[in-house]
Amino acid sequence: MEISISQSLVVISTKVFFMSQYVLLRIQAIQEELEALKKTVVHQIEGSRNKTQIQGLWKDVVITDEDLEEAKQAVFRDAVQWED
Repeated sequence: MEISISQSLVVISTKVFFMSQYVLLRIQAIQEELEALKKTVVHQIEGSRNKTQIQGLWKDVVITDEDLEEAKQAVFRDAVQWED
């Protein structure tokens, strides 16, 4: 069974069409990924515009300088030699 030139061209044209469709879909997907990445980077650079307010949670708590020193020592105990 021989394939004619016109049949070969139809097969080639069909393959090219499907490859073109695939490439266009991939380009669209990449553009969407880039847009999402751009939003993430802009958000990181600008920082959050909505500052979290914790005053209501801590309104009855009194934090002393000693509390802060204890917290520093607990967090950074291996990084710095603390004076007694």
